[in-house]
Amino acid sequence: MYTPEEIAEAMEESAELYNRMTGKPIPYHEELVHLLKAINDVEDFVDQIVGRWKEEFLKPASAHDKNNPKGQDYEDYSKSLIVPTEVLRRRKFKELAYRIYLHAVEVTDKHCKDNNVDLHRGALYANLAITYLERKQHELGLSWLLAAAHEDVRFNRVPNVYGSHAMSNNGILGDWVKNLVEPAIPADVMGFVNAHLGTAYDIEQLMEMLRSLAGQGDLNLFAGIINFHDMEGRTDYVGQSVRFTCLRDLATLFEVLLKRIGNAHNDTAVKHKFNNSPMLAKMIYQMHYQHYPYNAGNKHLRTEGIFWNAIEKRVDLIDAIDAGFSFVKDLGNDIGAVRTYMDTTTLCAANVDTDAIAKRFLLAYRLRNETSHGFTPSNPGIVANTEEFRLWLLQAIFYLFFWARDSGHAPL
Repeated sequence: MYTPEEIAEAMEESAELYNRMTGKPIPYHEELVHLLKAINDVEDFVDQIVGRWKEEFLKPASAHDKNNPKGQDYEDYSKSLIVPTEVLRRRKFKELAYRIYLHAVEVTDKHCKDNNVDLHRGALYANLAITYLERKQHELGLSWLLAAAHEDVRFNRVPNVYGSHAMSNNGILGDWVKNLVEPAIPADVMGFVNAHLGTAYDIEQLMEMLRSLAGQGDLNLFAGIINFHDMEGRTDYVGQSVRFTCLRDLATLFEVLLKRIGNAHNDTAVKHKFNNSPMLAKMIYQMHYQHYPYNAGNKHLRTEGIFWNAIEKRVDLIDAIDAGFSFVKDLGNDIGAVRTYMDTTTLCAANVDTDAIAKRFLLAYRLRNETSHGFTPSNPGIVANTEEFRLWLLQAIFYLFFWARDSGHAPL
C-alpha cells in the first residue's frame, strides 16, 4: 500500500526526470495520479475483504478429518469468499479475482502453519489456478491445479490426482486442454502416431497422455505447445526466443519421458540401467551395446535398453539410429545441415516407419544438446525450421509415450 505522500513523491520524481530529458512537462500527469490512487484503493479493498473473511470464516474453521472423507464439507470456510469472487471472475473482473484468491491463499497457508490447523485448501488452490491459466501463466496454473489435486489425495477424497476435479477429463484440466491445448497441437502429431502405430487414437487418448504427464508435475509439454502457439506470426526476437525456449522444453521432455519409461520398465534389467540416470545419448544409443566404443566385431553384442529388452527387441530402430548418430552428434554439422541430412538420407530402407521414428529421435537428441548448452534464438538453422522441429519433437514425444505404454514396456 502507498501513502499519499509516497504517491506524490513518485509523481514529482517522474515529472522532474521527464522534464530534464525532454524540456517539457510530463503528459497525462493527473491520469497517472488517479491510476496510482485507484490501485491503492483496490489493494485496500482486497485486504479488507480477505481480512474480514479471515476473521469470520477462516479462524473459526476446524481441521478437516482425513478419516471421514465423505462426511464433511471441505469448502465450509472458503465458499463465502469463492462464490462472490467467481461472480467477479466470470463477469470479466479477472484481475480482481486473481488478487483476491492470491491473497486468500497466502493468508490461509500462513494461518494453517502458524496455528497447526490442517484445512483442506483444494478449492482455493484450484480457483487461483484458473486465474493463472486465464493470465496465460500456464506453468503456475498447472502447478496450482496439481496442488489442489494433491489436497484431495491428502484428505483421502480420491485415490490419486487424476480422480480430482482439478485434474480430471471433465474438470478444470480437461476443460483447459479442450479449449486451449488441443487446438494448438498440429493435426499431424496424432496423425503420425496413428499412422506409425496402426491406431486410431482421438481426443480421449490424447487427454489421457496429457493428464499422465501433467500428473507427474511436468510442465514442459504445455509450455512447449501453448507458448509456441501464442507467438504465431511474430518474427522478431521475442518470437524467436520464446519458440527457441519451447523447443528446449520439448527436447527436455523427450529426455525426461525416456527416463520415466526406463525407471518404470517391466524388464528389471532395463530398470537397473536407469539407477544412475543416464544421459540422452546413452538412453537412445550407447546403452544397447555391451562394448563402447563398439566396432564391427562386437557391435552385435547388445545389452538391455529401452529399445532392446525382454519385451521387445527393436534391432531395426537401433540400427537406424546408429546409421545417423555420428552425423547428428557432430556439432561441426550445424542444425540446418542436420535438417537437410534428415530430409535427404535414408536410415532404414527396409521400413519407412522405422526410418521416420529414428529421424525424430535423433533430432530430439540433437535439439536437446543444441538448446540446453546455449541460448541462440537467432540461430538461422533454428529460425528457418522452427515449425518443423516443433512438429517432429511433438511426434517423437507422443509416439514414444503410446508405444511404450501400449507395447507393455512401462505403465504410463
